[in-house]
Amino acid sequence: MKSQLVVVGAGGRMGKRLVAMAAESQQFDLVGAIDAAGHPQIGKDAGLVAGIDPMQIYLTDVFPDTADVVIDFSLPQATDKTLVFCRQNEVSLVLGTTGLNDRQKNDLKTLTK
Repeated sequence: MKSQLVVVGAGGRMGKRLVAMAAESQQFDLVGAIDAAGHPQIGKDAGLVAGIDPMQIYLTDVFPDTADVVIDFSLPQATDKTLVFCRQNEVSLVLGTTGLNDRQKNDLKTLTK
């Protein structure tokens, strides 16, 4: 059974690559492609944004109802929303975001417990 994957920062350079890799993967089903409200790619097909075939998953600023894992390569401003989603839904997190403030680092430590 494939894990349900959400990519945060899906409109960025690394996010696009993660979307493309998810499309090739036998282990993941992309269920969410998240980026900041107002991002110029919001509403566009994540596959097309990533330079691959359409996936019928559209960039949005809203997390899906469910997921198994989130990979976040966004900006520090998006991390709070990601941490809340993962905590509330008991979702595993891979965080590649740098530049977190001390509060965010503490929130991340709490989440890992």
